[in-house]
Amino acid sequence: MNTLTTLKQKLNHPKASYKTDKLNFLMNNIGNPNSEIRDDLVCSIFGKAFLNNEFAFEQARFCYETAIKQNLLFYRFGETGSATLTRSFTCLLYYLIIHTSNDSHSSYYRLLTSQEEVQLYNLLIKYLKTEHDFTASTPEYGWIDALPHCCDALSEAIKQKNFSSQLVEDLFQATDELLKNIDRNLDYDELSRLATIFINGFKNKKITKHQLSLWNTKLTNLKDENSHLTKND
Repeated sequence: MNTLTTLKQKLNHPKASYKTDKLNFLMNNIGNPNSEIRDDLVCSIFGKAFLNNEFAFEQARFCYETAIKQNLLFYRFGETGSATLTRSFTCLLYYLIIHTSNDSHSSYYRLLTSQEEVQLYNLLIKYLKTEHDFTASTPEYGWIDALPHCCDALSEAIKQKNFSSQLVEDLFQATDELLKNIDRNLDYDELSRLATIFINGFKNKKITKHQLSLWNTKLTNLKDENSHLTKND
């Protein structure tokens, strides 16, 4: 039985387990150009395994350590297309790691040390600030969605106690850079997922009303500038 067939069976198993070779396959194919492998299999298995405690603790650590050591969040940075897929879907893996590491009911509670958490938050903020491929989807690859996936991870991160006031300031600056760099209007889903970061920050008392007001003013001014440029074109 080949690896794909075995993993498809595990996806439908209520309590699957994974050997090292299968875990390596998942990590090596996190950005597979084939959406049936990347979305329907690899991403789905990661979600199921982390949320249902199917990995051993050491296996969950392996996923985190591999992503960090291979710098998957900045994989072939500057390239677009298939390279962005790895960066984008690494964000979803980091979302799962952040979520379960801070869930006292998860088998992966405290998977990350405080230092590792802060390092990961900094990496995600840097990625939000510097990514330049904002492609939503293509006929060849399906969904790419680097921006929404990064927003999902940061929306989870900002709820955690180790997300400091300095990280909040860095996040605001990164968002300013993002809005300057993006070369098109954001759609409703993208705007909603970006806004969720700040909504979660406000709900968890990481962001004040004053900070939100200042950021909203910057966003409004930027929209006005873009609208003016569009009319002149």
